[in-house]
Amino acid sequence: MKGDKRTRNGLDQPGETSLNAKRSKRLLQRNAISPSTTNAALEADHSAVVFWDRTLLAVLLLWTFLGLCVPLADTDFWWHLKTGEWILAGNGIPYVDLYTFTDSDKPWIDLHWGFQLLITGLYHLGGVPLVTLAKGVIITAAVAIGWHAGGSGLTTWKKAAIWIPPIICIVGRGNERPEMLSLLFLALWLWIARRSDQRPGLIWWLPLVTLVWVNCHALFILGLVVGVCYAVDAVVRTWWPRQLGWEPRPAAAPPLRTIWIAAGLIGLACFLNPYFEEGALFPWTLYRKFSVEKAFYSQNIGEFQPPIEFVRKFGIMNLYLIAELLTWMVAAFSFVWLLLAKRRWSLFRVLMFAGYSHLAWQASRNTNVFALVAGFVACENFAAGSQL
Repeated sequence: MKGDKRTRNGLDQPGETSLNAKRSKRLLQRNAISPSTTNAALEADHSAVVFWDRTLLAVLLLWTFLGLCVPLADTDFWWHLKTGEWILAGNGIPYVDLYTFTDSDKPWIDLHWGFQLLITGLYHLGGVPLVTLAKGVIITAAVAIGWHAGGSGLTTWKKAAIWIPPIICIVGRGNERPEMLSLLFLALWLWIARRSDQRPGLIWWLPLVTLVWVNCHALFILGLVVGVCYAVDAVVRTWWPRQLGWEPRPAAAPPLRTIWIAAGLIGLACFLNPYFEEGALFPWTLYRKFSVEKAFYSQNIGEFQPPIEFVRKFGIMNLYLIAELLTWMVAAFSFVWLLLAKRRWSLFRVLMFAGYSHLAWQASRNTNVFALVAGFVACENFAAGSQL
């Protein structure tokens, strides 16, 4: 019909098509999201994720700290305190046994003197409560450093799930002893070893960490274990990168020459203690007590007994034993996860897991350091298995 603006087939006339197009364009412009709005929304989402990630980590660390704030129960604290007072009184670092009447003239190696001075100062400032709070802060810091050392590609909730059993193990042996400093120094070794692949200069901090550690606790050898595993991994992945099928070495990782120089400085630091070579070799004396001589020591000292002995005596229904077993199983499964994801293993992490599993199996006193290493290894493996 005349005046009808539509054709017989129902399509718009050219004029109306142009009008509808203009209307549609205005509608789209009105409803469209500008790039600035999109960026603002993305930034808001990212900020929310970061906030909840930090909140979850803060809750986990607070839980760790509160678990460590318990009454003093370890009686070794008191002779450490007495030795610290002896040193501060001007008697110097002891070279003979101060506390055994029948062995008062026997040589004595006290690599704990740095720890003893620390707790003595804290004790005179605030008594046992301040020492306990300091212990909580130091061990919680060790957990925080261990958290950041590995598994950067994992979501926070996955890392938290992995770290819960190790934290239970660490808290279970969180006493006011030199071990609390060893946990901190071990966490620093893990963090530096992991970060040095991207920041080679960090490796020069290890001799300083070792120097302080060797004058606080005989377990400074644990840092050397990390160093040996790292060096073996570096050699294998540098000389035989493809033949053995291990994870390739990052291009920015420190060269072997740098590693050898740092190793020499670390070895030198081990001798910079009041007892020189006797102090440097003292960890071997401790190792013999829960290995070749464990038949005697494990019968008389509970912490030198292997965890399996506690299972035989008291059964498996113990929170700390269950947490230790779960920690080992999660770390072991992380290697299986890499196979399923068709990813290469890291020789460094294989050696670390094997070495510290051996220590944990030999004596229950090593379960906390194993838990710290196992949490790091598991996070690293699961992060590597999740990469595209």
